[in-house]
Amino acid sequence: MLFGLSLLSLMGSQLAGTLRGADHVDEYRLKAAFLFSLAKFVEWPPETFSSPTDPLVTCILGKGEIEDVLRQAINRKVAGRAFTIRHISDAQEAGGCQVLFVNQSVGRRWLSLGRIKNTGILTVGETDDFISEGGAVNFKLSQDTIRIQINVEAAVRAKLEMSSNLLSLSEILKK
Repeated sequence: MLFGLSLLSLMGSQLAGTLRGADHVDEYRLKAAFLFSLAKFVEWPPETFSSPTDPLVTCILGKGEIEDVLRQAINRKVAGRAFTIRHISDAQEAGGCQVLFVNQSVGRRWLSLGRIKNTGILTVGETDDFISEGGAVNFKLSQDTIRIQINVEAAVRAKLEMSSNLLSLSEILKK
């Protein structure tokens, strides 16, 4: 199962990014695997969690297939923390989230997050302008391949530290 693989092994294999001959659902399985694995390569500020047993809360903004796929991983742990999912309908509800996935259906509505973007939330999206609008990580579908784009400046503003392994395997973009 994809969720058991690390991001590095996923990214390093042909299986990770290639969708040739796959259907739309496979795209979201891969995006969900990447999203689930990203947390292993990100360090949040100490004040993000009040205890070592606090869950890692992934909020999903908007409707999309990734939420259903992620729910299959709900009994898994990330860095020793329970992996939980919360659906939100507005970016202002992102308080208490460590990861915020913005579905492409949301469009630019996620920009209202601007008031809380320095709070240790890893913002992840899937649209061409997500990075230029201040998001930290974007899943870009290009020629049947999912590429991970990272805006390091956005991650720094959110007080997140990303592993050099993750950065070396990603396309680094600036806002």
